[in-house]
Amino acid sequence: MSLASAASGTDQETLTRLGREFLKSTKARWLMILDNVDKWYHAESFVPMKTSVTMGSILITTRHQGLTAPSRPIDYYRQNLEELTNSEGRDLLLHGSALRKDAAVARSKFHLSIILTAQNGGKPPEEAQALARESRDVLSRLLVYDDIQGVREEDASALFDHLQPVFGGRWTETRLLKYVP
Repeated sequence: MSLASAASGTDQETLTRLGREFLKSTKARWLMILDNVDKWYHAESFVPMKTSVTMGSILITTRHQGLTAPSRPIDYYRQNLEELTNSEGRDLLLHGSALRKDAAVARSKFHLSIILTAQNGGKPPEEAQALARESRDVLSRLLVYDDIQGVREEDASALFDHLQPVFGGRWTETRLLKYVP
């Protein structure tokens, strides 16, 4: 599915119209997510007029219990949910993600590189440098997730518990977890 680029400088109204036309005419399945909508008319301007004849779905989130469509589409339904805790939100965000598996491997490689460097008198051997490079991209993505989800210090220390038996040491309770022999 591809939406042709509009000319530079095209106004917001034209871009919105082009987007609506595209969603109405495409044969591919699509999902539009409108997050934190306060008033129905804010959402209405972005969605195709008859979503029931398109291949798409629209998910609207709001904190306003009374928000509803003035004329309900045929396939309209509403689900009231309670706000998620930080832990539930983090689990939902990462659920099923390949990032979870990558995270364990990347963190292990990163901390192994720190251990190898420490064992070599603070000078990183080639093997430690290679491990650090391999883990850098995944760890940088994880730091963003951690910041978004508000991971607390005590939560962060548990992320490395699986390494304790491997290295025979323990992890401190600090944000940047250090190996303590």
